Amino acid sequence: MNEDVESFRLLLKDSPDLKDRWDSLVTLYTAEAAALGVTVSASDLMTVNAIRLHCLTGDGTIGDWKQQASESIPAFREKAEAVRAGQILADTADERHDAVAAEFDRLSPQEKMRRAREMGQTLPGPLGGERKPMTDEERAKALRDMDRLPPGMKLARYRELFG
Repeated sequence: MNEDVESFRLLLKDSPDLKDRWDSLVTLYTAEAAALGVTVSASDLMTVNAIRLHCLTGDGTIGDWKQQASESIPAFREKAEAVRAGQILADTADERHDAVAAEFDRLSPQEKMRRAREMGQTLPGPLGGERKPMTDEERAKALRDMDRLPPGMKLARYRELFG
């Protein structure tokens, strides 16, 4: 593998056109990885055969770069494992569900939140993600109702309603 990467580096060094193509592909694949929640460097991407072949041939359909990245880049592997664990947790019919749920239950609350974020879970938005416009009367009633709440809950309720 290292020989492949080293010879690819030599090709990049010798060919300005290839270097330009590589730079644009690094931008493309770094953005795709970021969309998946993974931060990668150009040297990380250089270890992925499909990306090197894309650069050399111009054909981006050779190989599954995400699968290869999960095999060669630790950050991708960790993200893939977290997503798989999230899928197992979501599917109660899966025979691995109970084991993964038991492992998850042993974590501290902070660790559970971190792992949930890695799995791609987010907290639900206000009112199920869709906020309907309030009339003036509804807004006034909501503000009056908030007066009865304890101080710590007022701000949270205000953000939930008026965001």
